Amino acid sequence: MGTEESDAQTARVADGIDYVCGHLADIRASLEYDGGDATALDRLLASLKTGADTARLLDDLDAAVQASGDQVGVYGHVRAAEGLESVTGASMPGIGSPQPAEVVYLCPGRRCSRVWWPGASAAIPVCTLNGQPLSAERL
Repeated sequence: MGTEESDAQTARVADGIDYVCGHLADIRASLEYDGGDATALDRLLASLKTGADTARLLDDLDAAVQASGDQVGVYGHVRAAEGLESVTGASMPGIGSPQPAEVVYLCPGRRCSRVWWPGASAAIPVCTLNGQPLSAERL
C-alpha cells in the first residue's frame, strides 16, 4: 500500500472513530435494539483504550451497524458529514474564517479526528473514551 493510500486509510479510520465517539449512545442503542449485540462496539472501544490497531475492528462495527438496520453505517455517516469540500477537495470562496484560529484541540491520544475550536468561555471537552481533556495544538 502506497503512502497516499495509507494516509487515506488513516484519515478514514480517524474520522470513523470520531463519529463513533460522538454517537456512542445511539450506536449502542441501535446495536442492542430488540435483543441485538453490541460486541463489535465493545471490541472497538477496548482496542482504543489499549492503543491497539483499530482499522479492522472499525470495519467490523461498520458492518454490525449496517446489519442492525442502519444501511449507511459508520463510514456513510462520516462521508455525509464531510460535505462538498472533503468530496471534491474544493472550498467555496468567502466561506470560513478569514484567519485561522491559533489553537485547536485534538484527541489526546491522536486516535480519532475530533477537533474542537475554543470558544469564549467554554470548558475544554474531554475524550469520551478515557476522560482526558482534548490536547491543545498550535496552528
